[in-house]
Amino acid sequence: MVFVSAEKLKNHKKNQCELVNIESFPAEPTIYKPAQNTIRSLLTKYSIKDADQYIDHFIVYDFEAILKPTATQHGENTVFTNEHIPVSVSVADSLTEEVRCFVNDDPKMLLTDMFKYIGDVSVKIQQYNVNKYKSLLQKIINAHGLTGMEIPGVNLSKTYKMSGVENWIEEGNYDSFFDFHSSLGFGKQRSDYGKLKQQLDQVPVFGFNSGRYDINLIKRDLFAVIGTDNIKSVIKNPNYMCIATSDIKMLDISNYVPAGTSYDKYLTTYLGGCKCDDKIRCVCGLGKGLFPYE
Repeated sequence: MVFVSAEKLKNHKKNQCELVNIESFPAEPTIYKPAQNTIRSLLTKYSIKDADQYIDHFIVYDFEAILKPTATQHGENTVFTNEHIPVSVSVADSLTEEVRCFVNDDPKMLLTDMFKYIGDVSVKIQQYNVNKYKSLLQKIINAHGLTGMEIPGVNLSKTYKMSGVENWIEEGNYDSFFDFHSSLGFGKQRSDYGKLKQQLDQVPVFGFNSGRYDINLIKRDLFAVIGTDNIKSVIKNPNYMCIATSDIKMLDISNYVPAGTSYDKYLTTYLGGCKCDDKIRCVCGLGKGLFPYE
């Protein structure tokens, strides 16, 4: 045996060349472990069997833009020849299955119309979510109660159960359980009800490649329209991974599908693609559409 140094020779143990080293590794990850699904954990904790952990409905959108000539000098060697200006947006949702298109040459007004409609649809999806998990929500209230810190306009020192909530609804203080649910407020230290409320109230709003294109296209006016109160964002430059308010959570679906996914490839693979002679004026419904809301 040849040693690379005298130190290696000195440390070498005679007759140990055939020693077998056994390496062991932990069966479970010890550095990173994904957080458990909040809804599934609460369903298990409170023994609810009549619902699954999935949020069933969502909203999707897609912007179209035009190129506005600018010829703007940027530095010594760069000239911006065109600027992308949003002129239309299409919005659809999985609950009503309605598609709405907004067209406006004023980007801020376009966003105002878009998010007003999204807000209206979000309320319908929130109502669906609360109805789906009503038994879980009511069981949490009976188990722990809600305090005056969470219910507006009541005694701060008292704790209230479902019997009190039902009395308020009968007296006309609230139109429904959803109306009561919507009035509740929770601080940073959220209870089980607060954690579930956040999951049910934040309606997913998906775009395709929106983190890189659509959000950057509209971000000049976006926060002026949706506001900056109680807003959180996750940015992996230049990609917006998530923008969340108390009512919506804007996500890029391309972060959750295999690389290279496109609507055109989907249609070609599973439905054979468009057979029309005029691909631009497709009438068969299998042409490349405006992924993902069509």
